[in-house]
Amino acid sequence: VDVGLPCIRYGEIYTKYDVFVDKTQSYIQTDIAKKSQQIKKGDLLFTGSGETSEEIGKCITYQGKNPCYAGGDTIIFRTQENNPLFLTFLLNSDYVQKQKSTMAQGDMVVHIYSSSLKKLKIKIPDIPEQLEIAKILFDLHIEIKKLEIEKDKYINIQNGMMQKLLTGEIRLS
Repeated sequence: VDVGLPCIRYGEIYTKYDVFVDKTQSYIQTDIAKKSQQIKKGDLLFTGSGETSEEIGKCITYQGKNPCYAGGDTIIFRTQENNPLFLTFLLNSDYVQKQKSTMAQGDMVVHIYSSSLKKLKIKIPDIPEQLEIAKILFDLHIEIKKLEIEKDKYINIQNGMMQKLLTGEIRLS
C-alpha cells in the first residue's frame, strides 16, 4: 500500500537495497503486519528464494529506527554480540556465498533455509576489529557507488554525443 507500516519484501533485497536499509520503499496494512515477522534495527535479512544458487541468501542489515515487517521468503537473524554491518559484508563475501550456493535447494526457484544458514562456517574477529573492517568496507562501498554514478553520467553523455554524431545533427567537418 502507499501508506502504512514499513516492510521489506525479499525481492527488494535483490533489487532496491544494497548493503543496508534504513528507510523502506514498501508499506503494509496493520492487519497484515500482525501476521508478519517484525524486523528490528541491526537485524540481518536474507533472501530465502531466488533464481540461481549463486545469488541465493543475499544479506542486508536493517538500520531503521522504527520497527519494520518482513515479507515472505525473508529470513531474519538477530544479532547482539556482533556488528551487523560487518556481518553483512562477511555473509555476502565470495567465500560465504559459495557455501550458501551449495546449500541451495531447487531448480526453477532456488531456496535456502535458516537451518542451512546456521551451518555456515565463518571466522568472526573481536568487536573492535569488526568495527574497523566494517568502516573500511563501507567507505569503499560508498566510493564505488559515487564512481558508478559518475560512470553512468559519462555513459549518458557518450550516448547523447553518439546520437548527434551518427544522425548527422552535428557535423565534424
